[in-house]
Amino acid sequence: TNSELSNKPLSTILNKNLVEDMNNELEYTNDGTDLFDIISKMNNLTFIGKNNKNITVKAKIFRTANFDRNIINYEFLIRDTTISQKLDIFRKSISNNTIYTMHPVFEIMDESSTIMEIKIILDFLHKYNTRATIAMLSIDPPHNSKNIDILTKNTIDLLHKNIRESDITGYIGEHKIICILLGCKSEDAYSAVSRLHKSIN
Repeated sequence: TNSELSNKPLSTILNKNLVEDMNNELEYTNDGTDLFDIISKMNNLTFIGKNNKNITVKAKIFRTANFDRNIINYEFLIRDTTISQKLDIFRKSISNNTIYTMHPVFEIMDESSTIMEIKIILDFLHKYNTRATIAMLSIDPPHNSKNIDILTKNTIDLLHKNIRESDITGYIGEHKIICILLGCKSEDAYSAVSRLHKSIN
C-alpha cells in the first residue's frame, strides 16, 4: 500500500535480489546507466511490504527536477498487479463473450466499449472495495478545426507515455478521453491527475 512503500529508501523496500541486480548495473557517471534505465527494464519488480510480504507491481519511473544538477530524483508510479488480475477474472465471470471495439482513428476503446468498461470497473470496485481515479481530458479545438483529430491522437500518444501499461484509456466522444487509474485513492488523485495534465500540456 501507499503507506508501506512511500518515503522509504528504495533499497529497504525492493526485493533483495533486485537490489543486487540494480547495484551491479548502476553507474555513477554522467553518461552511465542510471536508475531510470534499470528499473524500466525490470519485468519482475517486487517490493517488500508489511511482514516482509512480497508485493509484485507494475511500475513506471520518471526523472523529476532538482535544484542541484548533481542530484537526480525519481518518482515511481506503481500499482499492485493483483488488481489487474482480479479485474480480468471479474470481466470473464460476467461474460466470456464480451467484445471490445476500437476507435478507427485513435486506436483506443470507442464510445460504446468505453461505457461498457466503465460499468464493469464500477461494479468491480464496489464488489472488491477497491479504489480508482478516473480522469477526463477534453481537447479544445485548435484554430484550424481540421487538425483536431491529429491533436487528439497526439494527446493520446503522450498520455500512454506517462501512464502504466495496465492503466485503462478510452474515448467517450467529442474529443474527450478518459484514463482510469486502478488502485489510486482519493488522497493521491490530485497529484496523479495533475502530473498527467502537466505532461501533456
